[in-house]
Amino acid sequence: MYDRKIVPFLRMKKMDKHKISTMLLLLIACIFCVFLYWLNTEKLGSYKLLQADNLQYEKATITNVIDQYLEADAQTSSGYRGTQEVQVKVNSGKLKNKEFTITNHVTKTHNILVEKGSKIIVAVDENQAGNSVSIYNYQRTSGLSIMIGLFVVLMIAVGGFKGVKATIGLTFTLVTVLFFTLPLIFHGYAPILIALLSAIIISGFTLLIIDGPTKKTLVAFVGTACGLVIAGCIFTIFSSILHVSGFQLEEVETMFVIANQTGLHIRDVLFAGVLIAAVGALLDVAMSIASTLHEIYEVNPNLRAYQLFQSGMHVGRDMIGTMSNTLILAYAGSSFATMILFMAYSVNANQILNMDYIALEISQALAGSIGIVLTVPFTSLLGAYILTTKAKGSKKQTVQS
Repeated sequence: MYDRKIVPFLRMKKMDKHKISTMLLLLIACIFCVFLYWLNTEKLGSYKLLQADNLQYEKATITNVIDQYLEADAQTSSGYRGTQEVQVKVNSGKLKNKEFTITNHVTKTHNILVEKGSKIIVAVDENQAGNSVSIYNYQRTSGLSIMIGLFVVLMIAVGGFKGVKATIGLTFTLVTVLFFTLPLIFHGYAPILIALLSAIIISGFTLLIIDGPTKKTLVAFVGTACGLVIAGCIFTIFSSILHVSGFQLEEVETMFVIANQTGLHIRDVLFAGVLIAAVGALLDVAMSIASTLHEIYEVNPNLRAYQLFQSGMHVGRDMIGTMSNTLILAYAGSSFATMILFMAYSVNANQILNMDYIALEISQALAGSIGIVLTVPFTSLLGAYILTTKAKGSKKQTVQS
């Protein structure tokens, strides 16, 4: 009779503890955001390399298509070439509600075909001769907002309250990268240290907001950390062997200009990118294995550590192929156009494999993938040890009582 009364009380106590930890974590996140605001406004200040005050990009609407001469482009299935004389109404900025008659040149590279009512972005060049307005691109803000909204709605609809937490975690990740990682690296702080610190902050917050301060969270966090260290070490070793660094990046010339003004450490930027890129996949693997081990042990608490470790390895082996493919295909997809050009020019294999760009892409992808592979045994071993050790401790207390 006593047990039946005490179990609901313990469950309620556990729920209250989880709610308190969630509220505390959100409070810490708010304090962190205040710190980021101070960091970017007071400590670091403006980090714009060039100030183009005379060139602004504003929202606009096509009010009328006065005349147009267009012909279908034979090389593209849906493209056109020619000119359009249109009337544009600016909807934002200093020239709001003013109308301009401009010529829109439609080419292969600037295939912005407009009609009456089209929402566009215009480039406004303010100079001594007056205001020059030209069509920059389509206005895509509304479409992107709808996609983001759909993603959030689906995540909440499928994931329930955990979907809400996942949305908060994703938002926190974006804020951390945009307002902590990038500005500090830009201003000359050590990229490796900042990337590691960012990865720890992102991993810790994401795991805690989703599952709270549990043994499962601890296992996933340590497993992710092990994977990050491994990926970083592998990339460091092979970047030295392959003679690749931040100096081989395509944007290195501009980065030299930035480095002269802010002290940016170009050499280590590439390493920092590898760590940040690998965090998501490593979190996925570590949390999946930790959750699986926890559920297996809840069903059968008589399992020994070795048996639980074997279960984790079985699950991890199934994940290795798919998650490694995720990283490899992500890098391959971003290089699709480049690979097509290689085919078009019949580039020699020796040339391709020894190019700076290819060496960078392959080393980044493989470093992250090796990190994923070795995260599996580390997480499985740690999870089996923590879960079974906790059980042994509770059994001893029961026997003594």
